[in-house]
Amino acid sequence: MKLWDAAADREKRSRTMFAQQTIKVEEVWEELKAVQEATGAGANLEIFVEESLAAYGAIVSRNGVLSIDLKDPEIPEALREIAGNDQLKVCFNPSFKEGAVYLNRTHPMVEGIAGFVMENAFDGETPAVAKRSGVMSTHLVQRRTTLLLVRFRYHIITRINDIEQPLLAEDCQVLGFEGTPSKAEWISPDQIEARLGLLGFACLVAEAVDKFLNMGALGILFGALFSLQVKTHAPGCFKPVITALVER
Repeated sequence: MKLWDAAADREKRSRTMFAQQTIKVEEVWEELKAVQEATGAGANLEIFVEESLAAYGAIVSRNGVLSIDLKDPEIPEALREIAGNDQLKVCFNPSFKEGAVYLNRTHPMVEGIAGFVMENAFDGETPAVAKRSGVMSTHLVQRRTTLLLVRFRYHIITRINDIEQPLLAEDCQVLGFEGTPSKAEWISPDQIEARLGLLGFACLVAEAVDKFLNMGALGILFGALFSLQVKTHAPGCFKPVITALVER
């Protein structure tokens, strides 16, 4: 009898989980939009690949597709290995032309370039084109604005028959605030996106960079981030680190 009841209970849960009459188009669209924003557009990917390779000395040209030449001996050997060839053509549109490699966000070459750029930025010893931090000036932003690339960790706990199975998931997001760290005014995702798309930046002299990159302010900033984390009702600044419990 217990086996029968368990089977009936599983069937009941299955029908509830997969009941499509409860699906709302608006909610599906919001989820799809969030996924697209998280993964980025093809244009963002194209800019990243082109600028990253060019910064390391590759010759990049356009003629319907992106032609990449990595013959320069000054280009890191690891980058050549990631590309798999000294010369290749790539594109970022699924309707790609013959002879070109279609690159999407999860392509091994894209993941390899991203990992190489990031690891060199954190290494500190190897010359890197990307930096862990920087300061730029532009007339398009009226107030001092700080953008932070942060990593969130989510604890997802699935409970099946009173047995908990923990799962760790990670996500990266960009946060931003105006003003100084001690009086940070956190800005919305739309405002962050607008600032990330700005062009026409100018670099500052080393003294000015050191002044703005005051590492002593990190303690204040961490306190502000923790404060926002526990205030889950904060106006859309970012999602706090959470522990989700899913029962099955």
